[in-house]
Amino acid sequence: MRAAGLPDRIGLRRGGPSAAAPAAEGRKRRRWRAGLRSRRSGVLIMGLPATALFAALVVVPIGITAFYSFNDVNFLRDEISWVGLSNYTRLWGNDDFRHSVWITAAIAAAAAVVPNGLGLMFAVLLDAKSRLNTALRVALFAPFVLSPVVVGLTFGSILTDSGLVNATLSSIGIDGPSWIGDPNLAVVSVAATLIWQLVAFATVIYVAALRAIPTDLYEAAAIDGASEGLRFRLITWPLVAPAVTITTLVSLISALKLYDHAVALTGGGPGRATETVGLAIIRTGFSQNRAGIASAMAVLLLVLTAAATAVSLSLLRRREVAL
Repeated sequence: MRAAGLPDRIGLRRGGPSAAAPAAEGRKRRRWRAGLRSRRSGVLIMGLPATALFAALVVVPIGITAFYSFNDVNFLRDEISWVGLSNYTRLWGNDDFRHSVWITAAIAAAAAVVPNGLGLMFAVLLDAKSRLNTALRVALFAPFVLSPVVVGLTFGSILTDSGLVNATLSSIGIDGPSWIGDPNLAVVSVAATLIWQLVAFATVIYVAALRAIPTDLYEAAAIDGASEGLRFRLITWPLVAPAVTITTLVSLISALKLYDHAVALTGGGPGRATETVGLAIIRTGFSQNRAGIASAMAVLLLVLTAAATAVSLSLLRRREVAL
């Protein structure tokens, strides 16, 4: 009996087949968990510098600005006193601030629509592969890489009463208007300056989107007898929907935080006709030394931008799904 049971005990002691499988599975599981912890640690270590930089340059300044918005701040006398929501209530009844919000919203609406239309049109025209189209695409993208201040100063010299635009109109017998001196035309001039740069960005995005569309779809539609307009409506327009989303959001955010173009072109004038919220923040905080009010403006601009971006993103995503 002892000899008969001996092989079983030896097999169990040495880890027979029935005991080896769970042990191997356990070792694999432990190695997998150790590898997962190692990968997580690597991701955390690699992402820590970027996270710290983002916190130092974005999160902390936003927190400080939000804190200042509830205080009466005077940096010249180094005084800070808590006023609660007083800065926000004062802005609610401030006609100049409401005017700045209205001007910013009007420019943002134009910047969200016009660059999309012109950019898509230029992209369709320049989609064919040729050396000329390549050169034209590079020329169209060039404005986007220029400094906004340079663009504003350049347009300022072109749109003066004796500038290139009015000189061209005078040569054909038309008296040019005061593009910068007239309050309404000054707003149009600022919007046109921003749109000129955004069209360059939109064109490049749409060219890339068109290149990603398979040519087989157009060939099949042409064989079925579809016209160019029908091909654009049923193939091009639905498949460039993600590009529309990107271009619209970038244009919208660029317009809502508009400062450089306006300060270089008109300085907010004539009067305060072209004073955007960004210009109002700088004027209030630095020229008038009212950092608390300026901080409240900045917080409201941040909330306005976040809300407009969220709504636009939601609507455009629904459109992508519907198409």
